[in-house]
Amino acid sequence: MKKNIFLIILVMFITYSCSIEIQGFFSGYKKTMKRDPNLLKVIADSEGICEAKYSDSCKVLVLNGKDLQQCIKTEERTVIYLWSPHCTSRYCYGLDRLQQYMNDKGIVFYAVADYYDSRPMKAYYNLEYPIIGVDVTYYKSYTITSYLKKFLADLSINDTASARLFYLERGKFIRSFRELEEIQ
Repeated sequence: MKKNIFLIILVMFITYSCSIEIQGFFSGYKKTMKRDPNLLKVIADSEGICEAKYSDSCKVLVLNGKDLQQCIKTEERTVIYLWSPHCTSRYCYGLDRLQQYMNDKGIVFYAVADYYDSRPMKAYYNLEYPIIGVDVTYYKSYTITSYLKKFLADLSINDTASARLFYLERGKFIRSFRELEEIQ
């Protein structure tokens, strides 16, 4: 009897788990695309992506690392921030704060969402460029660790040990940071 109940609960758990995307492990791309298709802007060719500005009509730009590399290699100094919308760590920062800090330092700033969540992505932020959503179809993966590793590798960023901030000069990775105040 106990064995049957255990099996029923196990089957129910597996069925339920497979029908949702577990936040923190999977991208949430499909769910976001289904719920808010106008939130995500997918550009078929890489022309014009560097000129895209943050606006109500372009909040999240779906890109791969090579496309983003085309934009940042022309900039003197760039910081890329891996944004987790619900992160509460002391190393997680608000997007408006980061943009203002980078503006004060004369650094170009890109926020890269490490997963898709339509509610915080729909909020308005005072950003210059759209939030970058990783193109999970390009990387053929819906698991966060897999596509983020490939995305960062396309930017020649391999030093990712718990860092969320990456400093580049003319598109070349210089170093990673955990604390915002370390960036000068």
